[in-house]
Amino acid sequence: MLGNFSCVHPQYKSLKKKLKEYLTIDKMGGWMVLSDRTLLKSGDKNVHVLYLRKRLLASGELPESPAMNDSLYDSLVTDALKEFQRTHGLKENGNVDPPTLAELNVPIENRIAQIRLNMERWRWMPIVKEVHVLVNLAGFRMDVIENNGAVLDMKIIAGTSANSTPIFNAKMTYLILNPWWEIPLSIARKEMLPEMKKDSSYFRKKNIKMYTSWKPGAPELSFNNIDWQSLQAKNFNYRLRQTPGNWNALGQIKFMFPNKYSIYLHDTPNKSLFSKTIRTFSHGCIRIEQPIELASYLLREDTAWTKEKIIEAIELKEEKIISVDPITVYVAYFTVYPDKTGCIYFNSDIYKYNKELQKNFTFKCGNGSLI
Repeated sequence: MLGNFSCVHPQYKSLKKKLKEYLTIDKMGGWMVLSDRTLLKSGDKNVHVLYLRKRLLASGELPESPAMNDSLYDSLVTDALKEFQRTHGLKENGNVDPPTLAELNVPIENRIAQIRLNMERWRWMPIVKEVHVLVNLAGFRMDVIENNGAVLDMKIIAGTSANSTPIFNAKMTYLILNPWWEIPLSIARKEMLPEMKKDSSYFRKKNIKMYTSWKPGAPELSFNNIDWQSLQAKNFNYRLRQTPGNWNALGQIKFMFPNKYSIYLHDTPNKSLFSKTIRTFSHGCIRIEQPIELASYLLREDTAWTKEKIIEAIELKEEKIISVDPITVYVAYFTVYPDKTGCIYFNSDIYKYNKELQKNFTFKCGNGSLI
């Protein structure tokens, strides 16, 4: 059972405010469950639009107006629904599609529990006064925090459910321009060897070099001298490295904060994936949307490394290690997250951590409550 406590994080205070709002809504009856017939789009006109209006009015996206009894799916409803989609990790198409309907029909008591779980997570966060990086895996977002506010934010791509990105913190001390990718044996064996067996030019197309072993100075091998069909995953022990360039899986910048998980932030050549709403595509490392902007920020006090100089160095396609002033990276997991304006975002429980946390805590109102 949680006892009384206070938390100074501004994010905690924003969640506390939203919790009070939702508890009030709950006391007033919550919001209605919409039927499967509420799959709607702009221009539709039927009774289900009226129900949608009431649902969006209850949660605050749609303001009270004389049009509440209008059965037309007009621009006001479209804009309100887009706002709901924006704050619930959905595609902002303004239509009530199946994913949007599912989120609209999440009971308010579930949202209240979700807020409380994430308030608890903020209690675990240390009080950090210095500049730091905060990665929210569930929200697919990274913020650089100064004075309790985000000065830089961007989308991220996190690990798949099978390769979940761990929760931890570590000190970033340097970055690498034009990094080589040291391909882990697990990826080489499970994913790349089968591709090479299907297409003997696969490694060459991917700009991958192969070496006899992982020992320093091990000689490079010619792909033509290997009987690929005879190789099995269990006896594939060669070292694979991908050369620097815009084809590299790490992109053109890697941000290093040594840790036991071998997790880091890096660029990616697959920029199109940032347009997805659920971005669990990596093997565990964190791909970031704007690596040059982050590098420029980290090197802002170093006149030798302006944004223009960083871009020039990248164009050389030569690996370059640059030290940065140490900055702590916190990799966290918040399925409800307030931005710097206090707007609350509800995120998918991508790794099912809420369910585990819910088992360990019981929440109640009154003494011992989270408000």
